[in-house]
Amino acid sequence: EIFIIYGSPCAGKTTWVHSVATKDDLVVDLDSIWQMISINNRYDKPTTLKSVVFEMRDKMYDIIKYRSGKWHNAYIITGGALKGDRDRLIQRVGADECILIDTDVTECLKRLYMRTDFNDKQKEDWKNYIIDWFSSYQPDEINI
Repeated sequence: EIFIIYGSPCAGKTTWVHSVATKDDLVVDLDSIWQMISINNRYDKPTTLKSVVFEMRDKMYDIIKYRSGKWHNAYIITGGALKGDRDRLIQRVGADECILIDTDVTECLKRLYMRTDFNDKQKEDWKNYIIDWFSSYQPDEINI
């Protein structure tokens, strides 16, 4: 199965995936790709590497779409604040399920400020990312 895991920064998406994924599952996580291709820490993302990061992500999406390899499940970790972006990703990779990691803004900010792997500038940037996510989030429509 293919799962899209979405939510605010610091909501716990990666933690959740690590709690359910097995050694035979694929995990697509932009933060991990950034870290993998450079000597930078996980959240230091120089613009000069952006095209490479997105090309690698897109290749992973193709691997998932065409079911290349012998993996079991795939987990795609994304912000996914906009419903249209989630819908396009579902179509692009043939996802089976979208899972919202539903953590409120106060808890996300609390988690951010407890982090020791961010400097003060990064914390300020990520505070803005969290606030932006909540201000732009579009929930799925519920038909009753």
